[in-house]
Amino acid sequence: MKENNSLFPVHTIGIVTIIGYGFLFYTIAPLKEYISLHTNLSEELILTMFSLALLFQALLAPRIGKWSDHHGSLVVIKYGLLLGMIGSIFIGITEIDLFIFKNVFWVFISMFLITLGLGMSTYEVAFNAAVQMDEINSRKNISIITFYGAVASTITWLSIYPLIYNVGLFYTCLFISIILLIGYVLVSSKEMKYKSNKEYLNESKLLFNWNELNKTQKKSFFYITISSSLQNFFFVAFTLALVNFFTETFNDISIAVLLASIYGPFQLVGRYLEMKIGKHYDARYTGLIAFLFVIFSIFTAQFTNNIFVAAISMAFFGMGHGVLTITYGYVTNLYFESQIYGQAKGWMALSRSISFAVGPAVGAFLFAYNLNLFTITIVITAILSAFSFLLIIFEKPTNQMHEL
Repeated sequence: MKENNSLFPVHTIGIVTIIGYGFLFYTIAPLKEYISLHTNLSEELILTMFSLALLFQALLAPRIGKWSDHHGSLVVIKYGLLLGMIGSIFIGITEIDLFIFKNVFWVFISMFLITLGLGMSTYEVAFNAAVQMDEINSRKNISIITFYGAVASTITWLSIYPLIYNVGLFYTCLFISIILLIGYVLVSSKEMKYKSNKEYLNESKLLFNWNELNKTQKKSFFYITISSSLQNFFFVAFTLALVNFFTETFNDISIAVLLASIYGPFQLVGRYLEMKIGKHYDARYTGLIAFLFVIFSIFTAQFTNNIFVAAISMAFFGMGHGVLTITYGYVTNLYFESQIYGQAKGWMALSRSISFAVGPAVGAFLFAYNLNLFTITIVITAILSAFSFLLIIFEKPTNQMHEL
């Protein structure tokens, strides 16, 4: 597939997003059981360590944003993939019968490398690449990038679940590491191609200074941060519990995996609608419509015993979330120019990443403690996220590049 008309390597970044997001985040769901088996650590402890690793990664989010602005997003992405590859290899060798590879410290270091790689090679930095390298077409490029990322969960779960069942933890992690290495090579080739073109790379030495922001920028920063953080929480808590939830509901792991995999492809539908129809309208309004889809789907999925209705709810969830991913990436650019976009997203990502970190552990705890409490928490969080996003509509965009 050819890159789009600008020089920005949008399809390469899109493919890498599948690799980074799919193989550095979603793999924890199928891997945790086998890590537990080989280390004698409980699955709950493994998820807790994953959440803690995400929390440490969250503290580095502003720094990652600064690296992206000052050194170029492609550089950050390629090294993120490399760190993720090393972390995946470390997880794989827990299968070796040596104590040094089977303790809490080793597993946590592995998790930290994986989550740091995730923070450096997935949507936040990919969106910054789109804004940094071709700001005028940022909405279009963000849409294309997320179009690829929509299938990350489906590709991961449909490949890793059967693979690990048949070949075990070590060879599965080796496979993951090879895929990440391929991603590293792809991004490195693009980075070397554009390295000499400093104007094109649009690297910035400007610093994000809160005191220099105007009132509108400060308010929009706050609203986007709160909304996206709450959205991150209910997304990770909900999606990582899907297989267990549908297994409990329908008493069939194969049906559960199939239902949990539905929302990924339907993110493509949502993003296609955004690219073809939504682009003609204010992204803040299309984002609100997407929230209605998401809230409806979460509520329906957790209160039905009908497989068909559950499948429909997952389709709606996929379409809604597909649009929201684009929305958060682009709406931020309505208020923050390319020179400080990465740093603004980095500071937003601090809160987002914390919610991303605690989501798996809190979700797992609530799910195990009381299913009704889990359901209510997810629904209320989604509603609060939508309300915070609604407030952004009342703030006029400040980036002249995207005057509405």
